Amino acid sequence: MIKFYKLIIVIAIISLPACGFKVSNNILFSEFYIESIETSNKKIDFLIKQSLKNKLSNENAIKQIRLNVNNSKTRTINEKDVQNKITKYEILIETNLEVTFLNNLEKQSIKVSSSGIYNVSSKHIETKRNQENLEKYLVNKNVEQILKSLTNIKK
Repeated sequence: MIKFYKLIIVIAIISLPACGFKVSNNILFSEFYIESIETSNKKIDFLIKQSLKNKLSNENAIKQIRLNVNNSKTRTINEKDVQNKITKYEILIETNLEVTFLNNLEKQSIKVSSSGIYNVSSKHIETKRNQENLEKYLVNKNVEQILKSLTNIKK
């Protein structure tokens, strides 16, 4: 009986890796190629542009797309202490993406947003570093949401 279970485990280990399963992100990356990205010269636009170009750069892809990226960043006061000094800010990054499929010139719009809170430090440079780290994190979060949306609207 124990030999039977060992045999089943060995067969499962040998046959499962060859089942044809692929990670869905790798499939997406091979299906799309970004011909051009239009952005303004803001830092957030640049980070999104570079991240998308790195992930969707297969020149042999069937679906070629053109992207128009518009971002808005809103910084609001989240918390104040007893002395009425600001201790935390909240940043909201909204990304509007217009995708043009070059095969049939059809346009789709994607709108994603993410927000986060960063602490105000006693030193200005630490506060700026906190803000930059949060912005990079939120941009990566928006890029992941954009990639998930692209898998849903692929033609």
